[in-house]
Amino acid sequence: MTVPVLCYHRIGGPLELGVTRVAQSVFTRQMESLARAGWRTLNLAGFANPQATAHPPRTFLLTFDDGYASLAERAYPVLEKLGFTATTFVITDFVGRDNTWDVQYTWRRLPHLGWPEIERWQARGFGFASHGARHRRLTWLDDGAVADELGRARQALVDRLGVDAGRAIAYPFGAVDERVERLAGHAGHELGFGGVGGGGTTARR
Repeated sequence: MTVPVLCYHRIGGPLELGVTRVAQSVFTRQMESLARAGWRTLNLAGFANPQATAHPPRTFLLTFDDGYASLAERAYPVLEKLGFTATTFVITDFVGRDNTWDVQYTWRRLPHLGWPEIERWQARGFGFASHGARHRRLTWLDDGAVADELGRARQALVDRLGVDAGRAIAYPFGAVDERVERLAGHAGHELGFGGVGGGGTTARR
């Protein structure tokens, strides 16, 4: 049984030139439609269950890349009301900080969730995992730099949130090849998510 993976980035906020923002009203309608149709969310552990037949019908994994601070206001409460959960892939060096790479699309620096918010939502059933340490395209880096990006990010998550937070990574920009996948395994990741294409987000075990 194939379990769908839905990947979002930013929910609501000012309009931008990029393609990763979804209006809050649109996101809410999408989630409510799924709930009315009988769909339920899996957590990361349930999704990674190697026994595919164990997945109930109409279940999916909901994910967010980057860990923007606005998720705590515009996305998580919507999901909690519906009984949904999600896994957010955070950039550990930017937890609680503003980034610089979105300026070309948004004309402003965007803030990311802080550790206290992440811990609060983890306690309420939401999951968190790695999106790297600095949001660098791993396929452009040498082995040592990739190992640093992956290792530091995973360790920060494990130290702060526990071992389950270190089991998966969503590769920044969806950029992954066999070398990066191998290094992610060496860093301790059991599961990785690649790019978004016509068929959706690809999971790599």
